[in-house]
Amino acid sequence: MYLKNGSYFLLTTLILISCGRSYDPPPSDPLPNGSILAALSGPNVISLGINGSHCLSNSAVNVPCVSVKICSTTGSNCITVPYLLVDTGSTGLRIFKSVLEPLISNNTIQPVTLNGNPLAECVQFGDKTNQWGPVYQAGVILGGESVVSVPIQVIDPNYATMSGGCAQNRSTTDQNPDQTGFNGILGINLSAQDCRSCIGMYYTCNGNSCTRQTPPLSKQLTNPISKLAVDNNGAVLMLPSIPFGGVRAIEGGYLVLGIDTQNNNSSSQVTSYAADSSGYFLTDYQGQTIEAFLDSGSNAYYFPSSTNKCQYGFYCPSSLSTMGANIISNDQKKSSNIPFFISNAENLFQTPNKVFLELGGSGAQFDWGLPFYIGRNVFVGIENTSSSLGQGPYWGF
Repeated sequence: MYLKNGSYFLLTTLILISCGRSYDPPPSDPLPNGSILAALSGPNVISLGINGSHCLSNSAVNVPCVSVKICSTTGSNCITVPYLLVDTGSTGLRIFKSVLEPLISNNTIQPVTLNGNPLAECVQFGDKTNQWGPVYQAGVILGGESVVSVPIQVIDPNYATMSGGCAQNRSTTDQNPDQTGFNGILGINLSAQDCRSCIGMYYTCNGNSCTRQTPPLSKQLTNPISKLAVDNNGAVLMLPSIPFGGVRAIEGGYLVLGIDTQNNNSSSQVTSYAADSSGYFLTDYQGQTIEAFLDSGSNAYYFPSSTNKCQYGFYCPSSLSTMGANIISNDQKKSSNIPFFISNAENLFQTPNKVFLELGGSGAQFDWGLPFYIGRNVFVGIENTSSSLGQGPYWGF
């Protein structure tokens, strides 16, 4: 689930209204990788950046982005779609209609139907936002891989009549790229289809009237990595380390497709942690055992704590806080103590930087968000596949 804490752009508001306090970050760098990653190449390598040239908006904080090609199901008549949020907390491609209009208007991509009626989806995220729109069958090209044909969502808040959970108890419906700061979401969770992660609700629509349905897996949004010929068992997110206090952008990261399928995605010296079918494991924090997940779409660590809070639920301790928690595999066979760091969010937002490794906020579960990924190689093992790390679903680092 991608989590913006209401909206990434609330952070811009916070920057504008705060009071000009200075912030002197400690000089040390606590994370394992060097500041610059070794250059990688190959058809399974996709350039990944946080903010900067990879992303549509640089007003937001901790937004990881890539580009993909969307085509006909045979791989012809393609367009490159940049500024896609990489989200390990959801499954499937979701792209705004305005971005895909050239392919829709000339029938390059086709609506998915069920019982003769167009299929639509409402997806709800952890920050009380949602996305609504029809499902289309499209060809997707990831990096230099061959085209795969998968159902994707065309985000269109004006499509038919929004129904069910999308119309109830939700504060915000994503409207367009300018409002969200990205052209869409590339969901690469541990699930092959998004119903497996329990975040999607499907409908068939007759005119403006939509009725809830349960479509077969073949018609549900699908993790495109799972359809690749070889590199189909998962992915690795690789991000360089950064100093405390942050940087304006990270340009030199990678999304590497597959695990142990090429020389560039070896899992040597990596430990895997089994997850359940929804991607959850456990985290022991201050004597509490909490349901937990890894989520590159969350811009901070979100967890329950008595640490001082400031606006929008972010934590604002008086000084840099060193914390720790035990990550426990879902089968409780493995555990590791993970140190992490929390700084005063308001002070961080005073700086010109937009990428931070010490940003935290309040949450009921333990959401190991994007800061966890900075300076690490994080492995995403898709369900019902295998690698040297074991049988998916699992996380590895």
